[in-house]
Amino acid sequence: MKSRQVIICIILLLAPVMLFAAEPQSRKDDQAVPASRDGSSFGEAVIIKYIGDYQKSIDQEYRYLETKFGIKGKDWGLVRQILINKEGGIYDEMIVELLPSKKTVTLYFDITEPSEEMSKQLLPDQK
Repeated sequence: MKSRQVIICIILLLAPVMLFAAEPQSRKDDQAVPASRDGSSFGEAVIIKYIGDYQKSIDQEYRYLETKFGIKGKDWGLVRQILINKEGGIYDEMIVELLPSKKTVTLYFDITEPSEEMSKQLLPDQK
C-alpha cells in the first residue's frame, strides 16, 4: 500500500510539468465546474470531477479561475501551484495574483477523483 502511495505521488508531482506546459487548446467540450464551494480552504475546496480525460478534468481548475477572476495573463497570473496530499484527499493549492492590484489569493481544488483515475490507468495492476 505504501509503495502505491509513493508511485501515485511521483506521478502527480510530474503531471503538472507534463500537462500544464501548454495552455488548454479548447474548452468547448468540457463540462462546467460546479460552483457549490468557493475554494477558500480545504473544507471548501472546489471539487474537480473526472470527465473521461485527465487533462480535461484538470483544465476545470483554470476554467474556474477564469470564471472567477477573468483572463489569465491580463486579469490574473498563477504564482504557484502545489500538490497536497491531506487526509486521504489530493488537492491543488493555487496561488494567483490579481492584476493590476498585485493582491494574492489562495484557492484549493480537490483533485482526488481525476488523480485516482489517472493512477488506475497508469498502474492497472496495482490494487
